[in-house]
Amino acid sequence: MHDSRDRTQCLQQVLAESLEGDLTAGGFGVHYQPIVRLSDAAVIAVEALARWSHVGLGEVQPKRFIGLAESTGLIDVIDQFVLERACEDAEALALLYDRPVDVHVNVSATRFGHGGIERALDRVLHRGALRPQQLVLEITETAQIDDVEAACAVAQRIRERGVRIALDDFGAGFSWLRRLHELPVDVLKLDSTVTHVESDKHMRSLCQVLVALGRSLGLEIVAEGIEDEQQARALGQLGCGTGQGFLYGVPAPLVRFTPLLLPAVSSW
Repeated sequence: MHDSRDRTQCLQQVLAESLEGDLTAGGFGVHYQPIVRLSDAAVIAVEALARWSHVGLGEVQPKRFIGLAESTGLIDVIDQFVLERACEDAEALALLYDRPVDVHVNVSATRFGHGGIERALDRVLHRGALRPQQLVLEITETAQIDDVEAACAVAQRIRERGVRIALDDFGAGFSWLRRLHELPVDVLKLDSTVTHVESDKHMRSLCQVLVALGRSLGLEIVAEGIEDEQQARALGQLGCGTGQGFLYGVPAPLVRFTPLLLPAVSSW
C-alpha cells in the first residue's frame, strides 16, 4: 500500500517537473490515430493523443499520467499542449492530404467550467492553420463537471464558433447518459467496451440502443476500438458510420503518416 502511494507521489512530482517550461523537452509529444468511414475505410479525420516518454521512466501509459494530471490539476497544461500542436500539425496534414483534414482533440471536462478553454481556442484558431469547422473537442468522461450550467454555456459558445463537441467513451461508466443530457454535443464516440458486437448478442443489443439514441438526436456516431473486419461490418450494420481502432492504424507521430495511410476523401 505504502509502496504504491510512494510510487504515485514520485510520478506526480516527475510529471509536474516535466510540465514546466517546454513540454517537448519534458518528453511530451502528440500521436495521431485515423478515424475512418466504415463503408470504405477511407480516413476522414485524425484524433490527436498525448504521449509521454520520460528519460528515466520510459514510456508512461496515457491512462496513468492523464488520470494523475486530472486529479492534481495539471491536465490543463497537457490539453493545451495537444491543442496547440494539433492545430500546428493541421497544416502539415493538409499538405499530406492535399486538402484540409478534421482533427479531434481531447479536453478534460473540468475545462468547461471556466472560460480558459475559450481563450485557448481563440488563440489557436486565430493563427488560421485550422478552421473551426475542422476541429472537434472530445470531452472525456473521467472528470467531474462541478458547474454544469457554466459548462453548458461554454460548450454552446464553442459550438457557435463552428467547433464541434464530442462525448468520448460513451457507454462506459455510469455518467454518460447524464453527460449527454447536460451538454450540447455533436458527436458520440462509443467506448470500446460496447463495440465488440460481432460475437456478443447482449453487447450487440446495447450498442444498437446507443446508436439509435445518438441518431435520434441527430448526432454523429464514431465507434472506438475496432480491431478486425468482422467487428467493423457488424458495427456498420448497426448504423455506425465511422470508427477508429487498431484495424485502421495505431496512434503514431505525424512523421510516420504517408499519403497511403491518409487517402484524400471528402470531409464529414
